[in-house]
Amino acid sequence: MLASIASPMSIPATDPRRVLVGVMLVLLLGAINQTIVAVALPRIAERLDGFGLLAWVISGYLVAATVVTPIYGKLFDRHGVRITLAWAIGVFALGSLGCALSTSMPMLVAFRVLQGAGGGGLISGAHAAIALTVSPRERGRYQAYFSSMFALASVLGPVAGGWMTERLSWQWVFAANLPLAAAALAVIRVRLRPLPVPGRRRPIDAAGAALLSLGLAALLIAITRAGQGLPWFDAANLGWIGAGVLLLAGYAWRERGVEDPTLPLPLLRNRIVALGLLTQFIGHGTMITLTVMVPLELQLVGGLAPAAAATQLIALSLGPPVGSLIAGRTMAATGRYRPQQLIGALGVALTVGGLAVAIAFDAPHWVAIALLFASGVGFGLQFPTTLVAVQSAAPPEHLGAAVAAVNFVRSLGGALGIALLSTLLLELLRGGAPEFASVSAGADVMRALTATGADALRARMQPIAEVAFEAVFAVCALGSVVVLALFGAMPERALRG
Repeated sequence: MLASIASPMSIPATDPRRVLVGVMLVLLLGAINQTIVAVALPRIAERLDGFGLLAWVISGYLVAATVVTPIYGKLFDRHGVRITLAWAIGVFALGSLGCALSTSMPMLVAFRVLQGAGGGGLISGAHAAIALTVSPRERGRYQAYFSSMFALASVLGPVAGGWMTERLSWQWVFAANLPLAAAALAVIRVRLRPLPVPGRRRPIDAAGAALLSLGLAALLIAITRAGQGLPWFDAANLGWIGAGVLLLAGYAWRERGVEDPTLPLPLLRNRIVALGLLTQFIGHGTMITLTVMVPLELQLVGGLAPAAAATQLIALSLGPPVGSLIAGRTMAATGRYRPQQLIGALGVALTVGGLAVAIAFDAPHWVAIALLFASGVGFGLQFPTTLVAVQSAAPPEHLGAAVAAVNFVRSLGGALGIALLSTLLLELLRGGAPEFASVSAGADVMRALTATGADALRARMQPIAEVAFEAVFAVCALGSVVVLALFGAMPERALRG
């Protein structure tokens, strides 16, 4: 049983570096997927004649991956990390093959959903494997390696995706996952063998899992549509929201009579777990919002080309590994995580607020780059420390569920943060341009402002855009202040080493 890790002596006697080799391949498989696909989207839409469904090539994967994450947490606790992770990789590979063979946009979106159903277990499985191998005090050091893999994927993915799309074909962007998946399966088969396997394998509550998954999917579809610039409360969105609320209410009702529910809500009674999840929800939403808003601001306000604007995000990608490395080493040395959390949240609040000030004073681009790097360091100080805190506070029999809950709220925070702040940005832009007053879809506003030959419109809109982005970054900074307050209220439990 996973409960066997309740004491430091019960952690499997295996070299953590052996396990790390396996989980790093799994992380690369999951992390590189989004960055490598995004570059190929225009070519995919052109060849499959599917511009109307283009956004769902990304969103379909993200919705599916987010929805199944709590279920994977329960499967890790029920059947062990190694077996469950192998199944997740297999489903991901099957979806990747289907994507590569797709002949229409609906077919591609369907297989992206299947790919996401597998991808939802990759990141959580990697975190759970390390949690089962390394003592709480040492886990932060390994989170730095994880952050480095995400940084590598953010740089390598677009380069590899662009090369394959131009030199080979867009299908290779998906087919390239197959050898990586095969290698990951082969490695975890050997390297993760020492991980504990639960003795009792009770079947998962299928009806509860279905209610939870479908309810979350309905709400995420509504949030995603709003994030794509569609009205929040049109008839379709109201239908999705209503369906989601009813299904989740049904799950809550069913949970009362189930001994071991899919999502163990009693975990939330633990103050460290509850506050930790809330900080991850807000913090990750802030970081994802920056990755979308910064390139957009550099195009609309700074006048940079899309490629040049995207390169500015490298600074944000390089910051988290540095912060994670610092956090991991200090956690290992002191057994504490709260100082790193407080410093990280304060740093993000100051630097993101600094981005708003930089826009107001028309600061040079290097100032924004420095602020983005410092923000990344702040996120790196927060995320691994909070994950370790939640893992340590959760009961051993719910370790997998706790890890999955962290990844779930991160994804949910990213989706909701983008949707809310995109709505704020679009409404401010629309309010400053009379010609956009009758445009219902916010995506049409952005398309008009970023189109080739729209220089005169962008020049006229620049003062309005500056105010709009200042407001967006100010809201993000305010969210980081809230995170700082939550960390201040979070109890600290000394990490055993």
